[in-house]
Amino acid sequence: DKTSQFHNSKSPSKTKCRQTRPNSQWMAANKLRVQTMYSQLTLSMKITSTIVNSITMAPRLPAVTARASYRLAVCATTDNEAEITFKAHEGPIWQVSWAHPKYESVIATCGYDGLVRVWKRDLNNNWENLVFELNLESSVNCIAWAPWEYGLILAAGTAEGRLVIIKRQDDDSWVRA
Repeated sequence: DKTSQFHNSKSPSKTKCRQTRPNSQWMAANKLRVQTMYSQLTLSMKITSTIVNSITMAPRLPAVTARASYRLAVCATTDNEAEITFKAHEGPIWQVSWAHPKYESVIATCGYDGLVRVWKRDLNNNWENLVFELNLESSVNCIAWAPWEYGLILAAGTAEGRLVIIKRQDDDSWVRA
């Protein structure tokens, strides 16, 4: 029977492949993670009264929205917490993106003002901690992080068609690559 190859069996020698089914703990944890991310997003949408240009979400991290009102909003993770908003750019923010969770709470933003900014939450849960800024002198329409294996590397694309690579050095300084 071909289907028996994919079911747990008391006799492993009879099957070519053993597949472990997700247990109830794994299912519950995964369901909770998805529910938490969905709750963050819906809570943000209830509070938002301005145009949202970009949303980024990551496991175990709050949803963050980039708004046309020049503000960055870190969404509340529960009904008891307030949303944290602050002015992050001098024009509409086009995109926000989480770095890989390995790098803790690092997000990048880009906007109409020509700036690429990298933010990191400090020990006091303050998100207005700007760690890097680069002025590309034209609207920066998109950003993307490299896979975590390559380090903290960010690509930014401008309205003029330029692509700029930014990299964090070992001494925590940032350079244009």
